[in-house]
Amino acid sequence: MKIILDTNVFVAAKNRDDRRHSEALALIENTDEGRLRCVVPTLVIAELCTGYHQMGDAEEADELLTGFITSPNYEIAPLDHKTACEAGRLRAELGLKLPDAIIVATALTTNSNAIVTYDVEMAKSEPYVKVVEPSKVRVRR
Repeated sequence: MKIILDTNVFVAAKNRDDRRHSEALALIENTDEGRLRCVVPTLVIAELCTGYHQMGDAEEADELLTGFITSPNYEIAPLDHKTACEAGRLRAELGLKLPDAIIVATALTTNSNAIVTYDVEMAKSEPYVKVVEPSKVRVRR
């Protein structure tokens, strides 16, 4: 299964105090171990790196990016003109926030099976792509 993990899943996995930490971390571990394939929109990388830099942890931002680049289980999806135009259409049609529209457009242009997120607003994109909470993702063993 090829999924997009929204920024909030990575944040929950990183934050041990988050009540969703264990399930988010399990998804990332399943991806790291090859049970899932994860498309990472460049927007998600920008959002994650913002957090690391705000915390003064540039080294961890570099480690995150290196992990995405070197792992065969992660695919970085750039924001190209086709995805940007699709995001604009989705924003206009569905009333999504632009970052959410970019993630949905990325799912469509990369033929991803689902967007995995804690953001309930993303459900607006259900006519185009499946949206699931991390607890609902079933992983083949």
